[in-house]
Amino acid sequence: MSMPDVAPPSPVFANKRLARQLRQALRVDSPEALQRLNALLAASPEPALAELAGRLPRLLEIVADSYVQYDRDLDLRTRSLELSSEELLGVNERLRQEGLSQQQVLTALQEATRELMADLGLKPQAGSNQDLLALAQLTRILIVQHKAAKEEVARMQARLVSAIEALDVGFCMYDAEDRLVICNERYRTIYAGVREALVPGTPAKDFLRALYRSSIQDIERDRPEDQWVETRQARRAHGGVREIMLDGRWYRLDDTHTTEGLTVSLRTDITAIKQLNQRLTLARDAAEAANRAKSTFLANMSHEIRTPLNGIVGMTALALDTPLDPEQGEYLQIVKSSADALLVIVNDILDFSKMEAGMMAIERVAFSLQGLIADCLKPLAVRAFDKQLELLVRIAPDVPDALVGDPGRLRQILTNLVGNAIKFTEQGEVCVEVSLNGAVQGLNLTLDIQVRDTGIGIALEQQAEVFDAFSQADATVTRRFGGTGLGLAIARGLAHLMGGQIAMTSEVGQGSRFVLTVPMTLQTVRPSAPPSLGQALTGLRVLVADDNATQRDWIAQLLGTWGVDVALADSGHRALGLLNSTAQPFDAVVMDARMPDLSGFAVLQSLPASEALLRRTLMLLPANEWHSGVARCSELGVNTYLVKPVSPSDLLDALQKVLAAASDGEPGHSSAVCQTPFPVHAHALDILLVEDNPVNQKLATRVLERMGHRISLAIDGAEAVRMTAEHLYEIVLMDVQMPVMDGLDATRAIRQREMQTKRHQKILAMTANAMRGDRDRCLEAGMDGYVSKPVDRQELVAEIERVLGSALPVMGDGVDASPMADEGLPDIDMNDSLERLEGDRELLAELAGMVIAEMPQLVTDMRRAVGAQDADTLRRRAHSMVGMAATLSAVALETLGRRLGPAAVAGDWAQVDQLVERVAVREKAFAALFPVATIASDPPSTEDTP
Repeated sequence: MSMPDVAPPSPVFANKRLARQLRQALRVDSPEALQRLNALLAASPEPALAELAGRLPRLLEIVADSYVQYDRDLDLRTRSLELSSEELLGVNERLRQEGLSQQQVLTALQEATRELMADLGLKPQAGSNQDLLALAQLTRILIVQHKAAKEEVARMQARLVSAIEALDVGFCMYDAEDRLVICNERYRTIYAGVREALVPGTPAKDFLRALYRSSIQDIERDRPEDQWVETRQARRAHGGVREIMLDGRWYRLDDTHTTEGLTVSLRTDITAIKQLNQRLTLARDAAEAANRAKSTFLANMSHEIRTPLNGIVGMTALALDTPLDPEQGEYLQIVKSSADALLVIVNDILDFSKMEAGMMAIERVAFSLQGLIADCLKPLAVRAFDKQLELLVRIAPDVPDALVGDPGRLRQILTNLVGNAIKFTEQGEVCVEVSLNGAVQGLNLTLDIQVRDTGIGIALEQQAEVFDAFSQADATVTRRFGGTGLGLAIARGLAHLMGGQIAMTSEVGQGSRFVLTVPMTLQTVRPSAPPSLGQALTGLRVLVADDNATQRDWIAQLLGTWGVDVALADSGHRALGLLNSTAQPFDAVVMDARMPDLSGFAVLQSLPASEALLRRTLMLLPANEWHSGVARCSELGVNTYLVKPVSPSDLLDALQKVLAAASDGEPGHSSAVCQTPFPVHAHALDILLVEDNPVNQKLATRVLERMGHRISLAIDGAEAVRMTAEHLYEIVLMDVQMPVMDGLDATRAIRQREMQTKRHQKILAMTANAMRGDRDRCLEAGMDGYVSKPVDRQELVAEIERVLGSALPVMGDGVDASPMADEGLPDIDMNDSLERLEGDRELLAELAGMVIAEMPQLVTDMRRAVGAQDADTLRRRAHSMVGMAATLSAVALETLGRRLGPAAVAGDWAQVDQLVERVAVREKAFAALFPVATIASDPPSTEDTP
């Protein structure tokens, strides 16, 4: 509570007796002294004493009045003898009333004094003058406390000033009237040029004016002083954080306003941070420049290496198609194989470099997991069975098949892991096992793909290095098995890019286990399950005879999930015993052809001749002996077989064949047409080839001319722009890196011109660049398609067809000019097929025999599916055909198979029926190319003719 402005009335000291008592009791001898005492009471932190300060002046007035009244009473008593009785009674009543009033005041004062004494913990003084003594005691206490409070405030203020001075930042505070309250030495140092304006009490406006007029640099003095000051005051009033430069150093300004109207300003030197950020920016720019240089180097290296390789591979393939004596053919085949091996190494190095540079792209497309694994393992199966190894596949029944991911990269990882397992395993088995890692969450799931072998194993101390680039188990392995040592490094990098990982466990002499854990997504529109699957298989009795426990148990588990009653035999003799002893015949028999004690064929030969049993038998053939196995099946009358490794869809399809054969025994179909060595289009295309490399010019021209096309040549992009302005070609094959004008700029120029001509020139990029983003850059420049060098002939044909699309010429009005999907396509691209098989013609014949043996039943199944309009079965059979045909570069069959699935899903059964009949024709044509293999196929039917 603040001190009253009115001083105590002078009558307090007018009475001598009262003045003497105040001087003796309170040491107050003047009105001024009394006013100072009252001020001390008012400033006390104790509320009771502050309240007393408000009451004390009135109290003293009452006491003074009492003394005055006392003097009057004394005077009255002196005069009372002279007064009448009535006057005396009146005076007495008046005195009594005044006494009561004084007593009330004294009582209130006593109560206030006792309350204050109690609040301060003091005991009242005994005696008749206790109230005045207590008041004197309170006054002395208040004086002491006031001194102590002033000292504490001074200490706190000193500590606060010390703390502010210790700050590493400039600090100042302005009051509500914008006058400086305090600032520290750091603040004064920052504004050393205007130190004299940083005195407490100085208005902020005066400080700003001094700052404007000072010699401090980096202050924008591009406007008048008053305007500049007003702008800075407005910024301070707004508050917030900003950065400025003063005398060559950077400071962060932070102005904050308190609820009491104070303004607190901080000034932080951030010069070091600014310099660090600048160095980091320079380092980032240098790193980005280095990364761009690396990308450019990789792109150039890809181009420069692939360009001569394209010439070597292509010209060698052309030479192999010419008449050669055996020695020349052998030499050229060695050149071809060496170039292919070099291309594999180059691709490994480029893949590794792209991953190191962060330029490896991951796709997300729909694919069939079972189909991918089957297509991946079939080419590897021959190598495995040649080494007398079992190559097995185990896919858990709950693993979905229709997934979304990157099938190409998944195939690359799986091929590497399985290839390594076969390479480093001398006996036993290599098994690929697929299972779910955890539950399916909505559309998301995680797969565990395990590749297990019984090979040489890897020592514990070497396992940490197995995923390092250019590393193998040890130097001996490198010399014995060869390779770049990049395969596992690339596989691990691809797994990480796909959001997964690869783990490994191994024991020397016991084998290794690699587990790829990778996230996948379910397809939102998935193929429906086979109709009535449970009804078709539930309750069937099936005998599974296989000496390999892994495959035997997996087949039994898979059949069990389909409701099949399974009997197991771990040897040929055991299978023979079960077949002889059972009273009720098995509905189907799944038999391994190669069991050590008694082969599957020997088991069947040991039984009494039974056509029904043969029709119910599904023979499992090793990939390296399938040709002789198919012949034995044909001799014995076994109509259904599978080439290992076996996938769930293969097994399901084969069982359906067995059940169908057991019920009607319908034969397959066969016929023959001539081979076309090169893909020849229905008409010769008018093609502009834009290529600066002479070798590539000759190679591409020769290949395209042998396909029946007319070729014009441009040696750079500028010439291509000129030639396309003079003539509209059906398609332009455009190289990208060329002198004068590259392919991208040439395409942009052509597209710019087309904005006026309104004629679209089809352009297909054909480049040795294979870096991430090359395809996107070509398409962004306006190209219609893209193939990479070395050019795969089948890929080039497919891409030309895709780009041309409906641009094929119309043959006449009112006539359907659309050629069949296979028209003009070869039954087999022999050069490409031999390239895939490293020139092994014997292996080619064996694989072709497998396809020939499978195709009649495939055609039968497709015809049944067309009759029942069963899109799912037709899709699966078409997928099987595509996988087989693609392995051998059987272009026509592969193309037809790729058209069948979409047509069936779309419900265009008229087109599906037409395509199936073309498959039947092309199947016969393919079989005619390998007459030795046709001994395993069914007798031809007269109902199928070209």
